[in-house]
Amino acid sequence: MRSMKILFLRFLAVLPLAGIAFAVFVMIFNSSKNGLIRIGFPDSWGTLKPALQHTVFADVILGNVYEPLARTTSRGTLRPCAARSWSVSEDRRLYTFKIDTTRRFSDGTQLTARHFKDSWEHGLALTPKSANSSLADVLYKVVGAEAFEQTRSLAGVRILDDETLQVEFQTPFRMALEHLAGIRYSAVLYKGDNELGTGPYRFVSHSETEVHFERNPYAPKMDVYEKAVILKVSIDEAKRALTDNVVDAYHDFGRGLEAVCDLGENVKCLAGLESGHEEIDVNGMQGRLFAEPKMRLALQSLLFRNNSDGVALVRKGSSSFRIDAQSFLMLQAGRLADAETENLVEAGAPYIPELIEATKRRPITAYTNRSTRFIDALKYLGLSVSERSGVIDFKETLNICYKTYDADLLHGSFSVASGDPDGIYHVLGKEGAISSPMIQRPAVMELLEEGRKILKLEDLPSHYQKVSRAILTEVPYIHIGFRIAQIAYRSDRVRLNEAVKGRDDDDIILYEPL
Repeated sequence: MRSMKILFLRFLAVLPLAGIAFAVFVMIFNSSKNGLIRIGFPDSWGTLKPALQHTVFADVILGNVYEPLARTTSRGTLRPCAARSWSVSEDRRLYTFKIDTTRRFSDGTQLTARHFKDSWEHGLALTPKSANSSLADVLYKVVGAEAFEQTRSLAGVRILDDETLQVEFQTPFRMALEHLAGIRYSAVLYKGDNELGTGPYRFVSHSETEVHFERNPYAPKMDVYEKAVILKVSIDEAKRALTDNVVDAYHDFGRGLEAVCDLGENVKCLAGLESGHEEIDVNGMQGRLFAEPKMRLALQSLLFRNNSDGVALVRKGSSSFRIDAQSFLMLQAGRLADAETENLVEAGAPYIPELIEATKRRPITAYTNRSTRFIDALKYLGLSVSERSGVIDFKETLNICYKTYDADLLHGSFSVASGDPDGIYHVLGKEGAISSPMIQRPAVMELLEEGRKILKLEDLPSHYQKVSRAILTEVPYIHIGFRIAQIAYRSDRVRLNEAVKGRDDDDIILYEPL
């Protein structure tokens, strides 16, 4: 996760690469020598439409094809991208962008301000893959958003001329620019069934297990590969994929590459920062066991009461994971003192016996897309678990999260937004792009809406500490900890581009030919 950039990850599934496909791919050798790079991802990426993007893998893939107004660097600063420059009104309501009209879509069409307005309005009209529109967590604050269903237009997004785009928000919006740097707010040119971008690559083809790119002939010249392929390769197959020349690099996103990084001198590993929150979503909807607040508190206390026997069974400690009950990072505004956090977590302890007895009468339905360790941990702690519980795939996880809500507990993860604490909005906010009705808690949502209006940075810590307390009290999810990003790559076949290298970089342009 790049600092200050919000990547949207939701319940990634670990599915093995089919044996027949693996046998085909292994026939490709020394790809970097002929202008081709292949990168392995451990999980599904879901839809590859920018406006519907809701996983970190889709964000990485789309970031090579499409370009938003600005980009966030690995140091957490914003740099111009499709906009050459911008200005912001003193009250943080009016943002004016100067579009780089020298940029071209992959068919040669010139980029203009019109493409951004059209892309956003088109995206808002699409049927979302999550409970809310993926664009909603920014655009709901734009002037005219409340009338969009009738008008199909955002009055607050205005085209002053080909190179000038103006965005007006209903209330001050401190983080608007950082959010608009997200890949889902890119310019897209719709031509028949094709969706074109201005990025360094364009799609050749894509499926649920493979994505093929080629260079965008109209993009600025860079020392990048002529072609690129992304393959879904399970973490269990990562070692063989690297040694057998199936992939030149492998992006782990916190699964744990310790075994892969011991392969030898030709395999190098790049450790990253916290890239994902790992959590257990707690279904608080009416009629569910955890609709009762004390049951949620009891579960949270039970899981953290003994890390060696509880949480560690859910996620064993490693260099790619750090147990942490808090939702904000160590240096983020909103972080609580450890002693207060422990007290809040322990508040549910008196209700643990009641929870255990309640599950005997009504066994918990719990799902994960990792291993059975999560289910085993619940049983170990004395909870009764229904026979329906177990490991499910990516599609079924999304279906439960956003359509059926047929689970008491859902074990998954979402991306870290370091820097401004407003980044948590996308999962817990009322209009959050990946928020689910299962985990929406009014007290948390109201505090997050208030937080979006704060303009003075010195006011953030005290307010977002209230958010932290509300999360630990209302328990929309149980925050298990943070996943650490890692990349493994074959140094004899690829090298890192020093101009863009950062501990969180994960785009194809991180690499350049030998």
